[in-house]
Amino acid sequence: MEDYKKILFGTDFSENADVAFEHAINLAGKYKARLYIVHVINIAPMATYEPYMPVIDFSDFSRNVEARLQKDYIPRIPPSITAESKVLSGYPAVEMANFVDQEGVDLIVVGAHGESGLVYTLFGSVADRLVRRARCSVLVVRSSSATHNQE
Repeated sequence: MEDYKKILFGTDFSENADVAFEHAINLAGKYKARLYIVHVINIAPMATYEPYMPVIDFSDFSRNVEARLQKDYIPRIPPSITAESKVLSGYPAVEMANFVDQEGVDLIVVGAHGESGLVYTLFGSVADRLVRRARCSVLVVRSSSATHNQE
């Protein structure tokens, strides 16, 4: 069993992310690991509507997301766990994988969306992309109320 020193929890603020956060806290506590709480402002939807990528100032939006990370997650972390929040912008799987490489993260914890049908077939999920792209282990946590894909 690997000892995890740095754990990245990726959040989209969904119900599944909330369940995954509990796993991330437990693992960080068990391994005395540093916990990174990361949200990526997804630029993908904007890129599909424009023939070029416009220059957008995400400063205000980024501050609002950081405030939400501080409100929703930081108070729930026990004092024994060292945690840091980060707001990135770009394509979520790419940005998180890059962050993993830069910071030497050992484990990524994310929630599964349980998307099905055409949306999942066309776009997949951030969790799927992380599993393929990341150079560390990825724990995909499914909430008990998540919809199961039908194959």
